[in-house]
Amino acid sequence: MDLLGTKDRWAREDAGKLASRMRELYNFASSEFKEDHLYKEGLKAYVPALLPAEWDVHFLSDSIVITGTYGRKPDQSVFNQLANHQIVVYLKALDLGFLLRGAISFGDFYQDKEIVIGPAIDDAARWADLAEWAGVVLTPSAADLAITVFHPSEIDAALEFARWEVPLKTGGSLHTFALWWPRQHQRSRLIELFDAAPNSVDVALKRQNTLEFHDEMNRRMFSKVPPPAGAPHDGTG
Repeated sequence: MDLLGTKDRWAREDAGKLASRMRELYNFASSEFKEDHLYKEGLKAYVPALLPAEWDVHFLSDSIVITGTYGRKPDQSVFNQLANHQIVVYLKALDLGFLLRGAISFGDFYQDKEIVIGPAIDDAARWADLAEWAGVVLTPSAADLAITVFHPSEIDAALEFARWEVPLKTGGSLHTFALWWPRQHQRSRLIELFDAAPNSVDVALKRQNTLEFHDEMNRRMFSKVPPPAGAPHDGTG
């Protein structure tokens, strides 16, 4: 997940304070995902097959890279875990003054203490960069996997992912699932953060697309309006 707009902030705010808030977000994200290790210890004696993923959190400049390894094919519990943790991190980022944009992918990767590389990392980075908003999407391959492990109605009902036409910088949109991060009403906070960014067409489009998603997710959550029919697919519309 990228922290949007950090490159423009160096001229507008104290670098030390900005770095301090970035460090706080990194430490928070690391702690949030590492809590699964406590959960895992409690499960070992009971249902080893349901052990959660091993999560690692890396901070690379103004990006947070979250990786997870699992002993078998990812199932519904992996999606649930990842969504629940990422929603908490996303909301913490808003609280600290950061807008996040990212993507979730599944596949092969290599990591050590300093390096994270691989096709799954490239896939997530590519689709995250294409999205014209502040949000988190499932890449086409991840959306295909989600469809195989969820009943279509379960995804929206869990309030973790939602079907969405994600606007792309290249024009058109990606029909996929997006992280259902809006909780209650963060509209005023979103407007505050977008308005603090330099005035440009790109910022205006991201602002519009993000607010549209926020408002619709709140509408669905509180009115229990069923989501649009149809399953995500690869490609743009």
